[in-house]
Amino acid sequence: MFDDLTRLAAAVSRQEAAAPSPAFVLWRTLWIAANGPLGRKKAVALDGLPDPYVYLFGVECALVFVAHELAAVCGGRLAASEAAGLFDGWRVAPSPDTTDSATALSRHLATLTADERLALLAGDPFRTLYHALLPKAIRHTLGAYLSPPDLCAHVLDGVSADRLFESAEVRFVEPNCGLGAFFSALLARGLPRAHLGHTFARQVFGVEKNLGSWAVARALHAAIVAELGGEAAPHNVVWADSVFVDEAAIAAALGTERPAGGRTLVPGHLKLALPADRVTPAALAHTAEVREAFDGEAWQPVDRPLRDWLAEQPPLTQGVLRDALDGVARLESMGGFELIVGNPPWVNWENLDPAYKALILPSWPPLGLFAMVGRDRAFAKEDLSVLATYAACLRFGRAGTRVGLLLPQGLFQSRKNAKGFRRFRLGDSGIHLRVDGVTDFSAYAAFGDAKNRTAALFCTLGGEPATYPVRYRRFAPGGAFEVLRAMPSAPDDPTSNWALYAEDEAAAPAAVSVRTYRARTGVFTGGANAVFYLRVLDGEGPLLRVENDTDRAKVKVERVEAQLEPEWLYPFAKGRDLGPWTVDRPPGNAIVVPHTVETKMRPVPPEALGGTAPRTLAYLARHEALLRVRPSLTGMDKASVAEGFYALLRVGDYTFAPYKVAWKYISRTFCCAVVGPSSLAGTLRPTVLQEKLISIAFHDEAEAFYVCAFLSTTPVRRDVERRIVGTQVSVHVIEDIHIPPYDAADPVHRQLAAVCREGHADGGLTPARQARLDALHGSLAGGVGRHPCQ
Repeated sequence: MFDDLTRLAAAVSRQEAAAPSPAFVLWRTLWIAANGPLGRKKAVALDGLPDPYVYLFGVECALVFVAHELAAVCGGRLAASEAAGLFDGWRVAPSPDTTDSATALSRHLATLTADERLALLAGDPFRTLYHALLPKAIRHTLGAYLSPPDLCAHVLDGVSADRLFESAEVRFVEPNCGLGAFFSALLARGLPRAHLGHTFARQVFGVEKNLGSWAVARALHAAIVAELGGEAAPHNVVWADSVFVDEAAIAAALGTERPAGGRTLVPGHLKLALPADRVTPAALAHTAEVREAFDGEAWQPVDRPLRDWLAEQPPLTQGVLRDALDGVARLESMGGFELIVGNPPWVNWENLDPAYKALILPSWPPLGLFAMVGRDRAFAKEDLSVLATYAACLRFGRAGTRVGLLLPQGLFQSRKNAKGFRRFRLGDSGIHLRVDGVTDFSAYAAFGDAKNRTAALFCTLGGEPATYPVRYRRFAPGGAFEVLRAMPSAPDDPTSNWALYAEDEAAAPAAVSVRTYRARTGVFTGGANAVFYLRVLDGEGPLLRVENDTDRAKVKVERVEAQLEPEWLYPFAKGRDLGPWTVDRPPGNAIVVPHTVETKMRPVPPEALGGTAPRTLAYLARHEALLRVRPSLTGMDKASVAEGFYALLRVGDYTFAPYKVAWKYISRTFCCAVVGPSSLAGTLRPTVLQEKLISIAFHDEAEAFYVCAFLSTTPVRRDVERRIVGTQVSVHVIEDIHIPPYDAADPVHRQLAAVCREGHADGGLTPARQARLDALHGSLAGGVGRHPCQ
């Protein structure tokens, strides 16, 4: 079947590439309006097919065809739909290739026995086909990784979904149902129960924003109902965006002051204003105003009554938008479900389509989710799944509703982001999300080649706030689960990032109010490693002969030799050079740093650089075109680059400190080492660190060894590891750790420094030295009560 499906997708794509149909043009407009331009952050190119939208449309047409044929074979009846009919446009004038492949698919499905059809329906058929058909270039751009059956089953277990089969009063909704993975998972656990078809028809619902996925999911649902003898359920799967919820709807649900103006709705490629509180077909038809319409390239202002604007559109557009309006009205009438499950969209805030970002931004503060401003907002990593979770609870929940969702694991342990999420309450007056437990699947490759850290959240909606500790299970390779307890790292701040403890481990009794030391990231080239990273070959008089290091560089640059002035070259250490109390840095590794202690993040001006180091400026100028358009430049970075195209990122006075206590940013465990000055062509200079290393800067060598020793003690290291998000040992992991300031007069401080200096000189952190460290840690001034890790 897969070969015929592939041929059908390719044939439809070729047909549309040769002569785009009205159905394709309208689908493309709807798709971009809902998702933003494909390849907005990174261009998507497919061999032999210049327009990836054409290929994506072909894939969706093929999947919808199979879904419709499967529903028909099972005896399912689908309600007439102009929107779903967009994917049948190729049938108006089919090519021989489309006819042959479609006929072969139909014949194959017609030969399936009842048992084979049930097995197919319960086996999440469209996930495998979608992943196989969609090239990695598009999948990565879309984040198109669908819920695997085993995680769906885990979520259903966690919310006790079998209640659905035992009581006709229990209703189930998947707010972002995709291709129907949870429908299949429900069917798999429900077989061979009696009345299962009626259960799906009366109690199982879904909502989906993407038109093609919706067309597949509603056909899958209809096929399940019909195959199991249930009555037709034409509207259980709704085409609408359940994530976006406007301020007026939030205010009405939470009983807070309503903002000026009426409702805001987004059906299809329209943005509507509606003065009425209730969204009904009649209200939409008579009072809705079109504020904006997407024309395929951009949102255009309209400001006209919906019925007038709609009357001027082509018949195909009118029919599709009527379906979209019907979906919006149906979404607003849904609510009061006993079970909410699913896998919301995971899209980082910085990767969202700017138009969608502007649309949803007002919805975050009234839900208590997002209040960052200024610099914090520029570096925000909030995720769309946060809003999706709270919107689902607001729309569909009530007291007693059980919720089970697959979410990014970082929502629970990220220090700066997701604090609003961890309030676990809808706004200041709404219902609470009482957390029942979390399962951490970070160690499980749940989504194939996508490096996602996945967690399953289980909670119950009600009047009581979340209580801690929360049961936290962590999946380990081999299938076992480690049982932990999760608690806010700051006991007086329930929104703080979670720290994880073993079941028999004491929690930290107090948060740190004053930081004695601050960690920083190493320098970042913004995607131009092969320009700034160098190898020193030898010195010739006042110049150093170097070549740029192009090994492992993602952005390819020609390898060249050059003779550069040594003033702006520094010894360089990378993440892989560091171990516990060891630094194995290749002596020739260097980096160009056209900054000073005084200029910090601003580069040395070109005239100053050219006056002291004309060869260095000339070398950098060879790569000016690349350096000006580096892919990872933020707005703040671009201001620095405007002052000097060769600016590095994440540079401060700390970059030039002679001593640094450093650790790897990516690691499952925590270990650190002191990085001191290194020799570069016979001269000692401060060692500059790569962005994959995090460090605390020092000017006093003894203080550096003391802090490194303190962080290496078993209780402190364990406390740091509680705060690691997946494998990210960020700058924030020490912020809740009280590191007593170094006191040269304190004999314990001096002994800690001496043990660490000894280890760096010979053998690293051995078990014997670890024992000495831990004994010294226990005798620090102030005893056990001084340090929150004890």
